Amino acid sequence: MLREEFPLPIVKTAIILAAGMGTRLKELGQSFPKGFLQLGERTIINVILLSGQTNAGDEVYVATSGETIVAMSKNQAELSNQIAGELVGISKISQPLFERMLQHASLRFENSLKVDYEVDGLVSAAQSYPVYYTAISDLLWAEIDDLDHLVRAKEQIYPAIVQKDN
Repeated sequence: MLREEFPLPIVKTAIILAAGMGTRLKELGQSFPKGFLQLGERTIINVILLSGQTNAGDEVYVATSGETIVAMSKNQAELSNQIAGELVGISKISQPLFERMLQHASLRFENSLKVDYEVDGLVSAAQSYPVYYTAISDLLWAEIDDLDHLVRAKEQIYPAIVQKDN
């Protein structure tokens, strides 16, 4: 087949996943986890992905200060800092950050077993440990937790992806 017959689309936004054991990276993969590889000015670990406004109905808004997160809420009015975007839910965190999240969660367990990873874990830990973010304002994505989400994904998001690709 000729490349001219099947032209590649122009990619404007992409997500780079660095999962797995790193065995194909040879010595580099044995030195440290792939999340500690540096792309640009910082490593790709301890970074959460944010999108622009989705109108999905269950948004988690993320407030930031500089390059790091400081708060999250489903209620925009609760956030006093600059809102950088909506939590997509793709996060890569380090073992030390995970351990801090567990410490914060265990303190919450003394009063309630109802603990969420965003505010009670990630944001609490981010008060003393930097958690960076990457915001992609025109990211097309959908979470499918219920029938309304599925309808949104089918009727709005997928057609928008197809249109953007053409």
